[in-house]
Amino acid sequence: MARAFLCVLDSVGCGGAPDAAAYGDEGANTLFHIAEACAAGRAEDGRSGPLSLPNLDALGLGAAITLASGMVAPGLTAVPSGRWGAAQEISAGKDTQSGHWELSGVPVARDWHYFPRTEPAFPADLMAELMIRAGLPGTLANNHASGTEVIDAFGLEHIATASRSFIRPPTASRRSRHTRRISVSTGCWKPAGSPRTSSTR
Repeated sequence: MARAFLCVLDSVGCGGAPDAAAYGDEGANTLFHIAEACAAGRAEDGRSGPLSLPNLDALGLGAAITLASGMVAPGLTAVPSGRWGAAQEISAGKDTQSGHWELSGVPVARDWHYFPRTEPAFPADLMAELMIRAGLPGTLANNHASGTEVIDAFGLEHIATASRSFIRPPTASRRSRHTRRISVSTGCWKPAGSPRTSSTR
């Protein structure tokens, strides 16, 4: 194979892992439940009818849901024309970073460091060192929150102080366990309807 494309659909899980109950996620099957809601008419805001993902379904998405969970997702019943499969994670965590590393062939066997659920979440000496090394005049949102909550709360201030970065310990994502890492975003957030631009360091 000359090359492969890896497309990561964050928070679009199909089937629950055998250890899902240990994380409070028993019965998790996000994509199946979305397809089920669409087919039942419970997802009509800005769209209508059964979930339709013909290209992904042709590549095996619906078949992977069935393999992983034993359930047939409404609207995703194509006979795959591509090579497809379903994998069971072996990494210790259920956070986004562990999942992405494992997808790329680097499973994470250890647990991540836990930052306290305090505000501020990261200690002052760590933040001072980060600002020196990154050349930042300051930071925003040194607290536990989802990315969308941080954008809602600090997005406009980020625009006004364009050189500042969001700093937060991310919360549960892919399999609902809290992440143990630092997330730094230096992208330029714009309100809905604005041209999208971003940069990373």
